[in-house]
Amino acid sequence: QEELVGRALRDVTHPEDHDASDALLQRLAADGDVESLAIRRRYVNSSGDTIWVDLAVGAARAEDGSIDHLVVQIVEVTAEVEYADALESQQ
Repeated sequence: QEELVGRALRDVTHPEDHDASDALLQRLAADGDVESLAIRRRYVNSSGDTIWVDLAVGAARAEDGSIDHLVVQIVEVTAEVEYADALESQQ
């Protein structure tokens, strides 16, 4: 937890997912029509290993509609992804 508090999501996002993640976050900032997003993404942990996460992001807005801050929930799902991949490769 201490490693993540205060860091930008981009800092831990897998480099190949940067553009897609930036586009989704832009949807939050663009016009205020989207208040939250839930996506599966690859992150890089402190050891440099790729992990999979389910990411939920909600925008907390100021009175003028601008984003004041984001509320983020990250759930690590690497084992689930690896299990699904293993099942798919057996078919």
